[in-house]
Amino acid sequence: MTTAADGKQGTVGGNPTKWDGMAHAISGDPTADKVTVKRLGERTVEYTLTKAGKTVDRGMAAVSNDGKTLAFYGRAAGPKGAQIYYHEVCDRS
Repeated sequence: MTTAADGKQGTVGGNPTKWDGMAHAISGDPTADKVTVKRLGERTVEYTLTKAGKTVDRGMAAVSNDGKTLAFYGRAAGPKGAQIYYHEVCDRS
C-alpha cells in the first residue's frame, strides 16, 4: 500500500523480478513490457524499463541506512518524446 503526499492511498502490484541485470517481461504497465534490474550496492539498484526494445524509463532506487526512506531518481519518456526527470522520496511511517 502506498500513500501519496496528498494523503490518498493507492496500491502497488506486480510480480517480483530478479535483480540479475537481465531483461524480464512484465505485465500491468501500459508503458513498458520489460524491466532490467541490477544491484549496485547493498541498498541501491539500477533499473531500466523498455517497450518494444526502446528505453522508456531509466533510473536508480536507494534505501536509506536506517531503512525508513526509499528514493527513486531517473528519467522517463514523456509526451511527444520529451524527457522527464524525476526524484521521488518515500518515507516509511
